[in-house]
Amino acid sequence: MTVLRRIAGVAVVLGGVVAAALIVVGVPLALAKGFGWPLPHAIPSWSEVSAALQGGIPDIVWVDTLACVCWAAWLYIVTTLTLEAVATLRGVVTTGLALTGPGQRLAASLIATVIFGVALLSTRPTPSRGAAPLAAALRASQVAATMTSPPHAAPTDAGSP
Repeated sequence: MTVLRRIAGVAVVLGGVVAAALIVVGVPLALAKGFGWPLPHAIPSWSEVSAALQGGIPDIVWVDTLACVCWAAWLYIVTTLTLEAVATLRGVVTTGLALTGPGQRLAASLIATVIFGVALLSTRPTPSRGAAPLAAALRASQVAATMTSPPHAAPTDAGSP
């Protein structure tokens, strides 16, 4: 049981750490690789803005807007993950923080997963005391059953004189 407990602890810790690393590191790498820099490199002049509004908005603007929304969502998740990690280290409950909502639940789940796995790894199982009381209870029930049941009659031989 101890080996299985250790394996489960390692799997849980690795799962939580990998999930957190994918969120914290993987998402920005994917956004940078997929979208590049979504903001303009220079502030457009008023004539460029008015020309763009009169001629129609190019498709790249919508793609860059989506990239900015994804960056904002990533920043939100990383902020709630950081707040939850700091609160957990301090031993404080973070319910009711303004504007954290679903991000806080996700962050709390990831932090709890890592803590649960560490707890599985760090605790030593206590010796099983359940077998001795169970065996004693079974013996007592067998004794009680033999005392309350009627004695078995000796078999008689019907063919003897």
